[in-house]
Amino acid sequence: MLDSADVSINSVRMVASIDIKEDEGGLVEFAAENKIPTVFYSSSELNMLPDIGYSKSDFVRGTTGVDCVCERAAMAASPRGELIIKKTSDGGVTVAVVKEPFSADFGDE
Repeated sequence: MLDSADVSINSVRMVASIDIKEDEGGLVEFAAENKIPTVFYSSSELNMLPDIGYSKSDFVRGTTGVDCVCERAAMAASPRGELIIKKTSDGGVTVAVVKEPFSADFGDE
């Protein structure tokens, strides 16, 4: 999924999801194997984010209490970022990717 946006796994700063997935084996193992910190948000925290056109699902809302977990969690973890991969599913895994703004200051004038 990352390859489609030319994103290296080495540039992933955070894995974010909803708190009910804190003990989900595949998610926890992926983050640990790739040494990526994780953050989990409650449905109320995710629902507080402004709607920027998230991919909504009535099924997800009924299960989690929030209309879209992956895109909202990604934006919560990087509020100044840009959603570059909307909700994408493959093999039972759903992912969204946010790219953060980056600039380097080497002190040159």
